[in-house]
Amino acid sequence: MTASGERRPTSDGGKARADVGATRAEVDSQPVPTSQGPAAIRVFPADRGRERGTVLVGHGAGGQRDAADVLALLDLTADGWTVVLLDQPWRVAGRRVATAPPTLDLAWSEVLEALAQGGRAPDGIPLPRPWVHAGRSAGARVACRISVDGPPPPPGAVVALAFPLHPPGKPERSRAAELAAPLAAGIPTLVVQGGRDPMGTPHQIRQALGDPLPETLTLREVPGNHSPTRDVAALLDHVRTFLDRHLPRDAGVVGGPPRTASGDRPAEGPVASVGRTPSRTGAPTS
Repeated sequence: MTASGERRPTSDGGKARADVGATRAEVDSQPVPTSQGPAAIRVFPADRGRERGTVLVGHGAGGQRDAADVLALLDLTADGWTVVLLDQPWRVAGRRVATAPPTLDLAWSEVLEALAQGGRAPDGIPLPRPWVHAGRSAGARVACRISVDGPPPPPGAVVALAFPLHPPGKPERSRAAELAAPLAAGIPTLVVQGGRDPMGTPHQIRQALGDPLPETLTLREVPGNHSPTRDVAALLDHVRTFLDRHLPRDAGVVGGPPRTASGDRPAEGPVASVGRTPSRTGAPTS
């Protein structure tokens, strides 16, 4: 998206979006105290007049802080979503290795609690509800765990990019229970996974979660491995479609699937879905 709000063409496979995202990510960090040391957030407000909710995004355990697929989510501001990029305390402190999962969960929870006070960032930027928990790799694990074990209210949805189902080469050390937690709680959850991810392919996720898949799961396959997919435009489209379905602009709820005007859950068929990113010809890609 350009500075004027116009969308860039995606014929380059999403490179334009990644380049723009890298520029947009250069905003001031705002410290948030936690018991693990200061965390930091960068806030990207929704386009004025289109406020819809807030997507809070956690990073992975290594590599660059701003992976291309994380930066792609900044385009959600055009859809009315305020996007918050969260830096864990270990990264703010300049360490190269992430701390243990319980400390990551604690820091995330404390950041959520701090932001929930008044519903604003430290600099006063509003963080409207509903909130969506999102993350890449280790950040996706935290988002899933905290969706049920973190401070109330629960998120309206969870978005997991490159969920690490198991350590590389160790499928016996499954983390399927973490991914299953928001699903069991009825929280709509999107997983966008590389077709050749050594930490868990879409096929392995389907095997781990059982057949049929939980109705609260949307699983989408994109080209690539555990690194950001080369087709970030397709990834962004998957996220947009998911949010539009489960948290439409007029949903008016804090957590769980959207309600009808009477307050009841809508009657609908199974929402579990599995798919690959379509090719230009419309046929599924491998």
